[in-house]
Amino acid sequence: MKSRNYNHIVRSTLGSFEFTEYALNVSSQLEEDLHVGVQFMGRDLGAFGNGRVDIDWAVLDYKFSENTGIRIGKMLTPVGFHNESRD
Repeated sequence: MKSRNYNHIVRSTLGSFEFTEYALNVSSQLEEDLHVGVQFMGRDLGAFGNGRVDIDWAVLDYKFSENTGIRIGKMLTPVGFHNESRD
């Protein structure tokens, strides 16, 4: 990242590699009616993240019947360009 005018993420006029995001997601159909999934995400966006890995989202989806089911989980961490830390 290199910028002279827009240094709200990284303060550098010579450039910086402090701008990375990485993720690993896994999902599985454990049984015919049971689906699970999780995504781990790490980021280094200047002062945000510093490479710490967190659960970005996780879901457990169970169908009782074709028309009835339950879904529980954690959806999207409130960090990043389109979330509360940048709005």
